[in-house]
Amino acid sequence: RALSIGQVAFKIFGFFCIAIASILICGTLYIYFYVIMPLLFDMHSFLGILFFIPASWISFNLVFNYFMVVRTPPGSPVGTLTEEEMEQMKNEKAPKKGKGWTKFCKHCKVPKPPRK
Repeated sequence: RALSIGQVAFKIFGFFCIAIASILICGTLYIYFYVIMPLLFDMHSFLGILFFIPASWISFNLVFNYFMVVRTPPGSPVGTLTEEEMEQMKNEKAPKKGKGWTKFCKHCKVPKPPRK
């Protein structure tokens, strides 16, 4: 399957955005752990260890969750409804703001994917 020029350009642009975000995250963590924390605390003291443990946990979660976001595909709406179900969704009244949600996107004219 051949990719268009736009698809290739977006793949390259996406790679660079991910690389820049990764560099910024790693640089920030490096500066915090190797520059700021040693200036604020003696890393061999109880207070230094007390601050190091939650900082390490938050850093791990930041990197892990960013990696999982980058790896997870975005998904797409399901289009396996019958004509009768599609008409029913199209004619469904939109609820008042803040009072629920509709299963049909009026803008895209497709059913919304199920919530998990």
